[in-house]
Amino acid sequence: MGEAPQKKKVAIIGAGLGGLSAAWALLRSERFTVDIYEAQDRPGGKGRTHRDEPEFAPIEHGLHAFGGYYHNTFFLLRKVLQGGVRDHLKPQHEVEFPVIRRDAETMVTRRWSPWEEEDETPGWDEYMRYEAPVAELVARLFEYLQRLRSEFESTKSRPMVDMGRLRRKDLPGSVARLIEAHRSNAGSGFLPGPDRDLTALDVAARIARGLPGQPRRSFSPDERGALAALARWSLGEGRVAFAEGPVGEPELLEDAERLCLACAVGILATRADRKGLQSLDCLDFREFLRRYGGEGVEELGLVRGIYDYVFAYRGGDRDRPALAAGVAIRMILLFFLDSRGAVQWHMVDGMGDSVVMPLYQELTSSNDCRFHHHHRLVELVCSDGAVAELRFKRRSHALPIVSDEGDANRCYWGALQISTDGHEEVTKSDYDAVVLAIPPLAQAGVVPERLTRGWAKMMGPELSVQTLSAQLWGPDAQEFGNVIRVGGGCGFPSVADMSHQLASSKVEGTDRRLYFFVEATAAGGVTEASVRQRVRETAGFEGYDPDRMHFQQNSDPSDLYVLTPPGPRCVRPGARVQGASNLVLAGDWVRTGLGFGCAEAAVASGFNAANALRRQYFPGDELLPVYNAGGPFRECQDDQ
Repeated sequence: MGEAPQKKKVAIIGAGLGGLSAAWALLRSERFTVDIYEAQDRPGGKGRTHRDEPEFAPIEHGLHAFGGYYHNTFFLLRKVLQGGVRDHLKPQHEVEFPVIRRDAETMVTRRWSPWEEEDETPGWDEYMRYEAPVAELVARLFEYLQRLRSEFESTKSRPMVDMGRLRRKDLPGSVARLIEAHRSNAGSGFLPGPDRDLTALDVAARIARGLPGQPRRSFSPDERGALAALARWSLGEGRVAFAEGPVGEPELLEDAERLCLACAVGILATRADRKGLQSLDCLDFREFLRRYGGEGVEELGLVRGIYDYVFAYRGGDRDRPALAAGVAIRMILLFFLDSRGAVQWHMVDGMGDSVVMPLYQELTSSNDCRFHHHHRLVELVCSDGAVAELRFKRRSHALPIVSDEGDANRCYWGALQISTDGHEEVTKSDYDAVVLAIPPLAQAGVVPERLTRGWAKMMGPELSVQTLSAQLWGPDAQEFGNVIRVGGGCGFPSVADMSHQLASSKVEGTDRRLYFFVEATAAGGVTEASVRQRVRETAGFEGYDPDRMHFQQNSDPSDLYVLTPPGPRCVRPGARVQGASNLVLAGDWVRTGLGFGCAEAAVASGFNAANALRRQYFPGDELLPVYNAGGPFRECQDDQ
């Protein structure tokens, strides 16, 4: 038998989730050794956590919650935590969105409760190899809306004036013929009996689903036209309406239905179910809704919540919203239709403690992985079409402080460890490959411009925005309860009760609640004093002591959030870099199919980077599965 191939040496620049995921995926193959270089004193990137003294309360980079569609992230955590995911993450069953009553010009919020699949979490092995094309998600969308409307009809607290009933004689001939064709394949149970009126959603859901038990991969031209006509009818003449009464859940149902139907109409009208959602990225999402959703849909509070969720404002200016339509629609489809267990999952401690720490411990347990903290990349040198040298500035090298606080089963990041001594220049030149896992602006003046041509437009300051994070400790604010609220309705775009993170702290007395205030900001446009004043003026927090607040302006180039505006600028690079044969990219700004920055995008990019190197150096190896709902499976595997 021949000797096993020598392991390849890989340098990973940046210890955010993208870099850590790449390291884990490479080590899993047992064919690589990995050195991870990080400029800070601890790993995690935008997910890092530290503890204040003496109360040992978690201090976060920002507000973190995992979507129920984070299948790659949960897949990683399932492997690292060996099945103990629910010890570190819990379902967040309450997410609030604002509802705008245009007639009264007032804003209120109501809670959104999605259906749950009991004892289920995202990212199990079998699901990772499943593909959900756009047509499948559209079919699920019509079924979802039909279910919401029928369930509300059976439990409504306010009478419906018009349920959008569609008489059979009103069906267009093409739709009627399509129904009969589907009935011949699906049997007599395809639609209710001839004596019962239908909603347009009844008909659309059954046409969209097609044959029972089979995933939808595409629609025929007749099906696409019929579904678009039924969706438009539901948005107009067949729109749900309610009797007068208190503002609340009915309006939220109506707004969610209008938003989802507008997305369906636009997908079908533009044939994006065949072309892919990326074909819609030439339009801003609000312009897309104006074209296909009818009057006022683009002004819904749900829409503003989506923009706030991904900080989609050029330069942090809320008067300049920018979000590619295809990216926004994918987010909606995944949020409503591809979540498992709950639409949001929160961490029981800080993200650095619940997610980064177990991954860090897993990596450091391997003899093939080494961490180098306090190493900031200052130059990446290329020669003969490959990376030849890495030059760093290194501060005094020390591992981050880790504390178990008396719990042998859990470890936490301690207080920040700041080095004040001078820098030492270090050069490394003995690596077979490099994973560049730092954001675009952090590469300026470091990576040769000829290598960054593929993502040069993303390096503009308007497309990398600063974020503000403020954490407030205090008594219970009854106005909020245990929820995440996005889209406004108070003094900040996003507010969340994150008190569950205090379980491991030493905070005592009445200050047992922890609230996060988060928003995108313009460079230099916010002061700590102004934030404290806004918190003081926010409804429900008038009695709070603003001095019990941690203020953080994330302005370092490595901490900025990369936007996805409409047009050519939204094209994100794949894992491979033209001009450097041994260089690959990772990070939530790299193309993964999602198109917006989040933990899931970072993890998927790390898997893609590892797959690219495994394919290059060991072409016969089986690649790690990368889940991508709503797009071609190969998009996540594509490293070109």
